[in-house]
Amino acid sequence: MARRSWVVRTLAGALALTAGVVPAASAVQGSAPTGAAAAATVKIAVGEVRACSGALVGPSWVVTAKSCFAATPGAAVAQGAPTERTTATVGRTDLTSTAGHEVAVTLVVPHPDRDLVLVRLAAPVTDVAPVAVATTGPVPGEDLTVTGYGRTTTQWVPDVAHAATYTVTTVNPGTVDLRAASPDASVCKGDAGGPTLRTTPAGGVELVAIHHTADQGGCLGASTSGQAARDTRVDDLRDWITRSTTPTQQVALGGSRIAVLTDDRRAQVKDGGLRADWVQLLGANAKQVVVDGTRIAVLAEDGVAWVKDGATTATFVPVFTNVREIALSGNRIGVLTRGGEARVKEGDLYAPWVVEATGVTSLVLSGNRIGVVNDGGEAHVKEGSLSADWVVVYPGVKSLVMSGNRIGVLTKSGEVRVKEGGLRADWVVQSSGVTSLSLSGNRIGILKNGQAHVKEGPLGATWVLEASGVTSLVLSGNRIGVVDQAGKAHVKEGDLYAGWVVVWQ
Repeated sequence: MARRSWVVRTLAGALALTAGVVPAASAVQGSAPTGAAAAATVKIAVGEVRACSGALVGPSWVVTAKSCFAATPGAAVAQGAPTERTTATVGRTDLTSTAGHEVAVTLVVPHPDRDLVLVRLAAPVTDVAPVAVATTGPVPGEDLTVTGYGRTTTQWVPDVAHAATYTVTTVNPGTVDLRAASPDASVCKGDAGGPTLRTTPAGGVELVAIHHTADQGGCLGASTSGQAARDTRVDDLRDWITRSTTPTQQVALGGSRIAVLTDDRRAQVKDGGLRADWVQLLGANAKQVVVDGTRIAVLAEDGVAWVKDGATTATFVPVFTNVREIALSGNRIGVLTRGGEARVKEGDLYAPWVVEATGVTSLVLSGNRIGVVNDGGEAHVKEGSLSADWVVVYPGVKSLVMSGNRIGVLTKSGEVRVKEGGLRADWVVQSSGVTSLSLSGNRIGILKNGQAHVKEGPLGATWVLEASGVTSLVLSGNRIGVVDQAGKAHVKEGDLYAGWVVVWQ
């Protein structure tokens, strides 16, 4: 927002400036933002014809208006790579300077119901602090700061971002209505998607909404005098934003196969060497991928569990619905339903299900062993047939892992214990302060303070630091897989000192 001297660029002149509320690609006339408000404000350029504003909500993610990516006003926006070359300029309120970063946009994730998209950057921005999404909604009478790169009163395409104060008038489901707090402020074309910010008691800011539509009074080329605006709320989208911006990439290993779940929720698999070709599995919206022997399982976001047996190109079979988690081991398939029921089948893909337990939060299969963690944090394991008796192996468990004759638990306090042999063998403490545990054969892997450590041999073997700056770790046979903080999947094969190969980025 700017003083009657600036207007923010949005849909690059694609929208007529008519009286009343018009689709926003609006701009903010006012003073230049400083501090946290400046850091939160991003310039979005879509091809050569459209420009909008946005807010950095994660090192690799910016939130902006969906309308910025519509080929024509009101057209649908699909998830995927942008149809035109798109860049985001972060940390550069004065576009004539060399401060900050100009980064390509590689993925657009539209919200299904609101004028809002998340865009992923080709490289993370690590020296500009993302803005936190507000935990509470706007309140009538509350003053908020609006910012953007839109037009001003005198400039079609200003080089400097602007900020102004707007007051909340009405709070609606999904939107918030505002009015300018001073006569020389306005939201203009080019401000679309720009942040509406609340100042926190600590002096920082949090994101309440993004610009949607505005009267655009006082903006260059506008014939209106109104100063009202309607923004898209984001405070009630915290879970969706967190889910969408948290790296979802998962690497899974099993035998000669490697699978990844990519950031755009697509499952891919390769069979053979680390540099074999990828095969896409099903469509988008995968939640989990598992590989074991000749079987591949994909759990979709809608809760349908799919399994195929044989070649990577074999046909998937839907095996169960309403699933939260799926597991494979040999000729067994296990599902944990959203209602907390653990079911296992043995044999072919069409074998009948056996209900193994209820009130379950985690399910693990390994050979002829089945393990669960119940609602109370107790880990139970059975060995043998599907009707074998359960044995309580440990309380206070965050996660349970099994491989061969080893059982491992990660406790809620971050301690890792592993036992070898029978279900009632003694536990051996392995480490503390751990966030993730993996077992395979005689290898144990842990994730601790972003570092992946692996040991090989007896339980008392020495740890080897395998990688730093990683978010997940998995072991299978002589392979080790990690995902780094940039979302790249790396796998090594052979001994613990083998070199890493980037298998997905």
